[in-house]
Amino acid sequence: MTLDLVEGQSCAGSQTPREAGRESMTVSYDKPTQAQRTVIPREYWIWLVGVSLSLLGSQIMAFAMIWMAAGWGGFFAGAVLTAITLPRVVFLLAGGALADRIGAWRVMITSDFTMVAATLLLGGAVLVLGVQPYLLLTAALVIGVVDAFYLPSSGSMPRRLVPGAGLARAMSARQAIGQLATFAGASAGGLVVATAGLAAAAFMNAGTFVVMAAILIGLRPRSSAMPTPPPAGGNALRRSADGLRVAWSDPLLRSTLGLIAMAAGFLLPVSGLLVPLLAQQRGWNAGTGGLLAGAVALGIVAVALTVTATEPSPGRD
Repeated sequence: MTLDLVEGQSCAGSQTPREAGRESMTVSYDKPTQAQRTVIPREYWIWLVGVSLSLLGSQIMAFAMIWMAAGWGGFFAGAVLTAITLPRVVFLLAGGALADRIGAWRVMITSDFTMVAATLLLGGAVLVLGVQPYLLLTAALVIGVVDAFYLPSSGSMPRRLVPGAGLARAMSARQAIGQLATFAGASAGGLVVATAGLAAAAFMNAGTFVVMAAILIGLRPRSSAMPTPPPAGGNALRRSADGLRVAWSDPLLRSTLGLIAMAAGFLLPVSGLLVPLLAQQRGWNAGTGGLLAGAVALGIVAVALTVTATEPSPGRD
C-alpha cells in the first residue's frame, strides 16, 4: 500500500507543467452541468409573452370574422376561411425566401406594423359601414398574405434565441402557447362578439400587434449572436422552387407533408368553420360557440405541456 502510494505520487509529480495544464483544462471543459445544457434564455420567454398576446388577439379576431361570416351561410364562411388559408399556402415559400434575403427580424417587424394598420382600418370601417361581406373578404386576404411572410420568420425564432438542448423544451412551450391561445382565443372571441362586436375584436388585435412589434424591436440588438444566413444564389422564385423540389424528392419529407396537409384539410375546419355554423344553426349564442371551438385544442395542450415540463435525461446532450 505504501509503495503504491509513493509510485502514484511520483507519477503525478513527474508531469511537466504543460501536461498538468492540459489535464486541468480537460477537466474544466468536460464538466458542463445539465442545467447549463438545457437553459432557456430570458429573451426567449419575453418573446414568447409577445407571441402569446399576438396569438390571442389573432384567434379572437379570427373567431369573430368567421362567426360574422357564418351569418351569410356556410358557403360565404368557407370563402372567408379560404381567403385566409390559401394565401398562406401560395406565398409561404416566398415568405421564407424573403426572410433569407432581408432578414427575419425585418420581415416580422414590418408584418406586425402592417397588421396594426390593417386591423385599425377594419375596425374603423366596421364602425362606419357595419359588418359587410367585402370587408370580411378583404381583411381575410390581407391576414393570409401577411401570415405567409410572417410565419417562416417567426418559426425560426426558437432556434435563434435558444441554443443547445433547451431547444426541444422551447419548441414544446411554443406549441403549448399556440394551443392555449386557440382555446382561450376562441372562447374570448365568442365573448367579445356577443358583447362588443367585430370592431372591438379588430382594435384588440391591433393592440397585440403593437406589443409584439415593440418586443421584437427591443430584443433585436440583444439577439444578434445568430445572424441571418446569407441569401443563396438565384432569385426568390428559384429558391422557392428549390424548396419544393427538396420536399418532393425526400420520401420521408414528402409523406410527412402529405399527412399534415390531409390532417389540416379535414381537422382545421372543425373548430374554425363547422362549430360556428353548427352553433348558429342550433340557435346558440357566440359565447357557447366560442367554448365549443376552443375545446378542440385542449388535448393538444395537455400533450405539449407534458413535453415542456419533462426534463431531458442526464445522459443526453
